[in-house]
Amino acid sequence: SRFSDDVTHLVVLTTGKKSKCTRRTLKYSQAILAGKWIVNYDWILSSFHARHWVDENPFQIGGDNTHAKNTPHKARKALAKGQARLFDGLRFFFCGQFEAIDKDILRKLIATGHGKMYSSLPKAPKTSMDEIANAHRAQQWIVVCDGTTFDYEAAKDVYFASGFVPVSYEYLFDCVSQFNLLPLSRYQILQTQTEQFQTQCSQAF
Repeated sequence: SRFSDDVTHLVVLTTGKKSKCTRRTLKYSQAILAGKWIVNYDWILSSFHARHWVDENPFQIGGDNTHAKNTPHKARKALAKGQARLFDGLRFFFCGQFEAIDKDILRKLIATGHGKMYSSLPKAPKTSMDEIANAHRAQQWIVVCDGTTFDYEAAKDVYFASGFVPVSYEYLFDCVSQFNLLPLSRYQILQTQTEQFQTQCSQAF
C-alpha cells in the first residue's frame, strides 16, 4: 500500500526479538519525515488483547539499522510543535544515470519531506558579485546522483554549469535517519576531484 499523510501509525518488524530497531525502508523514512508513530507488531497484539488501542510509547521504534537514537520520537515531537518538514525549502535535481535505486523512490522521499524537484539547475555565477548575491540561493540546491555508477564527465559538466558538486543519494536517507540536514561534503561524489574542479572553474571565469 502507498504511504500518505492520512496514515497515523506505521507498524514494522524489528531486526531482532529484543531489538527496537527496524530496517531502513522507503515507508519508514516517509513516516519519519511526516512525523508518524512508528511501532512494532507487539502494539497491535497488545491492543487486540486489551480490546482498545494501548499507549504507543512502550512499542515505539528507536531507529533503523543505520542510526538508532530515537529518531522517530524526535521527528514526531518536532513536527507536532510546528517545525517544517526536513526538506522544506530545498530544491533537488537528479544528475546522471541511476542503477542502484529507482528515481521514483527518491522522488517520493523528497516529496514527503516537502522538498521540490527541478528539471534544470541555475547557471554558475560568473563574478564575485554574482556569487555573493546567489550565496543564499545556492544553499537551497542539492544535486543528487547514483554514487555507485556515477560518471565523472557528468559530475564535471554539472559543476561547470552550475557550481554544484553532486552528492550520493544516500545523503537523503541518512538525513532522514538522523532527522537532520547533514553536511553535504561527506557525500560529495569524487571528493578528490573537488579542488581540481574549483581551480578549473576559477580559471575559466
